[in-house]
Amino acid sequence: MMKLMNNTIIDSIKTFIGLSEMYQATADDMLHRNSPSIFTIDYAYFPLLFLYRHTIELILKANILLSLTNKLQSISSSIINEYLKTNSIDLRIHNIYELLKIYECTDSIIISSRSYSFILNAIVELNRIDPNGQTARYLSNINFSIKKFQLHY
Repeated sequence: MMKLMNNTIIDSIKTFIGLSEMYQATADDMLHRNSPSIFTIDYAYFPLLFLYRHTIELILKANILLSLTNKLQSISSSIINEYLKTNSIDLRIHNIYELLKIYECTDSIIISSRSYSFILNAIVELNRIDPNGQTARYLSNINFSIKKFQLHY
């Protein structure tokens, strides 16, 4: 079971949000960089997949913790850790579809059906490609050859 960082849940939430912002900024920078003029997708695909997927993972984890603070009306790590343990919630997982399902169980906030549909479809597709979040972490596990593509812009 993952022990929450530091003494307060707020520190853990801030850490997840801060890291997610850095992963997203790095991915955005890679994606929008103008140099070189020829961008080879085979070298960028896995880093971009990892960065954007990990951004979503960290945002979901932050929102799960935030919703639990509202639900339990506590920012105590010990109370939150006990709730996670009692309910068999393991925030060490990397499966973003499973994290979304945990979030849905912990939060009563209604997301607009159009936004939710978009988010769910994106997560389902990312989860189909990389269910355990390992593809971009451990390239040696990839069992297919990467074709070279070039995007000219």
